[in-house]
Amino acid sequence: MGRDLRSAGTIGAVLGDGPPSGTEKDVMQGILSAAGYVPYRRLDRSAIAETFGSGGGRGTRAVAGYDEDTTTLGVEAARLALRAVPDTPAQVLWFSTVAPAYLDKTNATTIHAALRLDTDVVAADFGGAIRSGVAALGTALHTTTPTLVVTADIRDGLPTSADESAGGDAAAAILVGPDSAGPLIATLVGEGHTTEEFIDRWRVPGERRSKVWEERFGETKYVPLGEQAWNTALKDAELSPDQLDRVIVTGSHGRAVRALIARLGVDKARVVDDLSGSVGFTGAAHPGLLLTTALETAAPGQTIALVSLAAGADVLLNAKSVFGMPAMASSFFNIGSIVGGVVLGYWIEPHFGPRALLGRAVGTLIGGALQLAVQLPSLARLGYRFRPDFQWRDAGVSAILALMGPSVIAASTTQVNVLVNSVFASKLGDGPTFWLTVAFRLMQLPLGIFGVALGTVALPLLARMAATGNTAGFRSELARGMRLAFLMTIPASVGLMVLAEPIISVLYQHGRFGAHETAESAGALRFYAIGLCGYAALKVLVNAFYALDRRKTPMVVSFLAVGLNLLLNWIFTLQLGWGHRGLAFSTACVATSNFLILYVLMRRQLGTLESRAMLSLLGKIAVASSLLLGISWAGGHFLLADWAVQAFWPKLLSLMLVIAAGAGAFFFAASALGIGEVHDITRAVRRRLQRRA
Repeated sequence: MGRDLRSAGTIGAVLGDGPPSGTEKDVMQGILSAAGYVPYRRLDRSAIAETFGSGGGRGTRAVAGYDEDTTTLGVEAARLALRAVPDTPAQVLWFSTVAPAYLDKTNATTIHAALRLDTDVVAADFGGAIRSGVAALGTALHTTTPTLVVTADIRDGLPTSADESAGGDAAAAILVGPDSAGPLIATLVGEGHTTEEFIDRWRVPGERRSKVWEERFGETKYVPLGEQAWNTALKDAELSPDQLDRVIVTGSHGRAVRALIARLGVDKARVVDDLSGSVGFTGAAHPGLLLTTALETAAPGQTIALVSLAAGADVLLNAKSVFGMPAMASSFFNIGSIVGGVVLGYWIEPHFGPRALLGRAVGTLIGGALQLAVQLPSLARLGYRFRPDFQWRDAGVSAILALMGPSVIAASTTQVNVLVNSVFASKLGDGPTFWLTVAFRLMQLPLGIFGVALGTVALPLLARMAATGNTAGFRSELARGMRLAFLMTIPASVGLMVLAEPIISVLYQHGRFGAHETAESAGALRFYAIGLCGYAALKVLVNAFYALDRRKTPMVVSFLAVGLNLLLNWIFTLQLGWGHRGLAFSTACVATSNFLILYVLMRRQLGTLESRAMLSLLGKIAVASSLLLGISWAGGHFLLADWAVQAFWPKLLSLMLVIAAGAGAFFFAASALGIGEVHDITRAVRRRLQRRA
């Protein structure tokens, strides 16, 4: 997105939930891929003052190589953007720059040739002004044809001038198109524009460098135009400033940018770094560069506003991909299986005899159907309608089947281990198989809520970073995902281990399922809970291998896990005589070992995985969990000591009270210990509540 060198304005983009503005609801239009390219070389600004005796400043600016120009920079960014979506060819190419390599000749055709696009792909240049990049992106967002918008600039200025030190060289490329062309990163939900002619910055033909009017004059024009466009866009999207998660404000007029930020009504902590200290202002490329950076690091569902000052004001509002319901879908399977199975079993045979097993079997089907059904309303709101389609020879279906093969095999080994455990359990009598099933289903509930959800959200984010070569961002987000998994599941493990009997008693102790069955199932649940955090972190880590296209690595490691499970089952059950508890402990050990092996392999791949931050977090979680442990033990000792004979409703209310007190104490302690992820969760919940209100 670009800025005009000769006047002022604003452009904003907001990423939130909802359909794009100005398009048919059943045809979604948005961003398919985005990438930036910054040259390797940096100029330390202090070197300018050392050489000329004045000018310079703090930080560095990006400098293109002697053999690079705006076209070659654009090619690099475009290649990265297209690499992320290899099956979505661009049908239109637009190129915007203030410093074209050629005049008269179309520079976009050179990029077209370098990308080896088909001859029927239209290539055109968009003006020679900073705002032309924004115009290209805004126009593309209102078309239904996959359009690659490439922006690039090389900024220079007179020796010791502000342009020389504050400028930077870079490029950005954003592929825009309909959802039929591929999964959308973000969709347009609203926009606002203002335009006014005034002389602030200009360059006449034949001149290489820009002239700038008095800085205060530009500020008096930029800020009102920016506010007007900002308010129009927010109104169009039906959003308020406090619903924005990140705000990007950029422009060549630094003073106006700072003044506008102060008047937008957003928390300064949400304002995105404009890269002025490390890259510099990159002209027409800067909005696209900052938007790409924000897209790479933003969590799904977050709202991002992009504001650009150039020749008026333009505000674009885009909706980020929605992952909340898909992430929670697996938890609905567990809820449906447990609740549906218990209710149907009681309806078929109130005393839970052999016929009640039919109810549990049907409950599993209910859980699977519920897992699909809860996602359909969200898809409908996004314009998608479900319809059966059995065209198995479709190229897209074939590609998905080929890609998912190794992951299906890796995931199926968990079921193989469950089957192996069932074989061992069948040799221990009639009860152990059922006790293990009850405990394993309960362990799957927090795993579905936290582990599967984090893995679902992490995969597209990590895949984009891997495709664009953003190793640092990939490493950071992967480490953050695993830390979140530990933060959510370690306290859940503690709660399950301490309150195992009351939890199972409330859910299952009815009819023939007595206190003895509850105690035996609780024994298995305690050992299963040991591996819960390993299971959850594994969901995130495995998806990181898929994002790096190393799909076979988790599969091979899962084969080793099957062998380890057989060995540990033999040791714990037959040699040590731990019974069905040994089988549950074997499952926990396998999950933990699987995670540790993949963690070591990923660390070798990336060089580091922020292990110190991970260990620091684990230490703080241990301290906070000790408080949870104490409250859970006290509650179990004083309120739930008679769980075996306690009436259902008093037992349920006591259990809920203990869980709420323990969870509240844990998060209070975690917040006091300075665990940053807790603050992230708190802000996310507060934003969701504000949006619903």
